[in-house]
Amino acid sequence: MRHQLWLGIAMALATSAINRTEDVDLKGCANATSITATVAKVETADLKGISLNQVQAMWPTRLEASDCVVEKCRSASYQGRVIDGHCLCCEKIDIDQSLNSDGGIDKSLVLTIYHTASNEKEAIKLAKALAKAAGLHDNDVSSIGHELDQSFEWEGTRKAEVYLLSVKMEKHETYWTVYFRVDRHLLGSSPSNSG
Repeated sequence: MRHQLWLGIAMALATSAINRTEDVDLKGCANATSITATVAKVETADLKGISLNQVQAMWPTRLEASDCVVEKCRSASYQGRVIDGHCLCCEKIDIDQSLNSDGGIDKSLVLTIYHTASNEKEAIKLAKALAKAAGLHDNDVSSIGHELDQSFEWEGTRKAEVYLLSVKMEKHETYWTVYFRVDRHLLGSSPSNSG
């Protein structure tokens, strides 16, 4: 009888542990490795020629287009899992293009990613992987996790490209959320300097 009681308690504890890990199980979310690999592809693509459709085709989740005018959209997003107003895995891509005061074209590509990790160590690991994929320099990547909210800025390898990166990690009751946003800007040249 005692053996059955202990077996029942052990089963209840095991079930409880499994249910707790399912709380941070990311059903409906893309694998973090897939997202990181896609960020690297998008960030190395030529910003001048990339379109929202091309980014959607590369992305590991199905991004729904929004902010559309005459079949041309400037945003696409995916809300994989939202619980109690907290996004466990969501992604948003924005592409914007405008004429600057010199008559050149400025273009920006913004990737915003919310992803969940089971603990602080995994959150830092994910944030570092995403930052490295976005092109952040190694010495800056290694500083991620020293603070829970960090920002970086650097020049791209292509002429007139500037990157802005924000990474924030937030602890919830049973999981951590990584908020990652990278803004990539291509500042157009004036017509007289474009030759």
